[in-house]
Amino acid sequence: MFCSRSLTARALIIRTLAVAALSIVTISCNQTNLTEVRVINAISDGPGLDVYLNGSKSFTDMPFLQVNPTPPAYSSFYSGEDTFEAFKSGTTTNPLYGYNGIGNSGQGTGGAIINLNGSTQYTVIMDGLYAGPSLAVIRDNNAVPFENQEEFRVINASPGSPTVGVDVYIVPPSTEDLTNYTPQISGLENGQGSIYQNLAYVSSGYAVMVTANGSKKALITVPLTPQAQSITTVVLVDNLGGLNGMSQTPLILHDLN
Repeated sequence: MFCSRSLTARALIIRTLAVAALSIVTISCNQTNLTEVRVINAISDGPGLDVYLNGSKSFTDMPFLQVNPTPPAYSSFYSGEDTFEAFKSGTTTNPLYGYNGIGNSGQGTGGAIINLNGSTQYTVIMDGLYAGPSLAVIRDNNAVPFENQEEFRVINASPGSPTVGVDVYIVPPSTEDLTNYTPQISGLENGQGSIYQNLAYVSSGYAVMVTANGSKKALITVPLTPQAQSITTVVLVDNLGGLNGMSQTPLILHDLN
């Protein structure tokens, strides 16, 4: 009888430890399989949009230039193949993005399929025009820069930007003539994000000057004075209304400041 009770208790202990170990593995797996997402509405001629990921409403009534959640925050979702849908606010028919096998754009049914890695942050941008939207999925890297450094990145979400793409110069704030400067970013097309540019921190800041690819004539000049060890994303967008050209006031995201 004693032996029987001992074996039963031992089995119970083993089972308890096994369940505990399985719980630890499950928690760890779930953490690894989570991805972090933020969404930008850069469609300049459209209404407010409700955004659904994997069939659940994630963000409500996003107007043009809205970022959700508010930077530097992100929302967590399971990684892998995720379904992205956007609807005119208050409706659940005619999603803005129709699935055609590669997650491409265009109004239709079924949503777009986007692939998101675990333990990774993304900026997902609704781009283009309302009648023919596109979707840009940009991987973020918000690792803290080294001491006395700062980082800049540019995302081109402007359908009205030059068709040849844009060059980006990050120069001293008093710069007017770009003749003797080389762009840090070249040929950035609509729907693309640049790599992060690491620069020395200076208290006077920098000017981000955008030109057509191969040109030295500034189309946009944006003064920025972020803190040391900061990360700033400049999102090029169109003027409100559609087909009104690239805006002089890009969307500025202080990802780490």
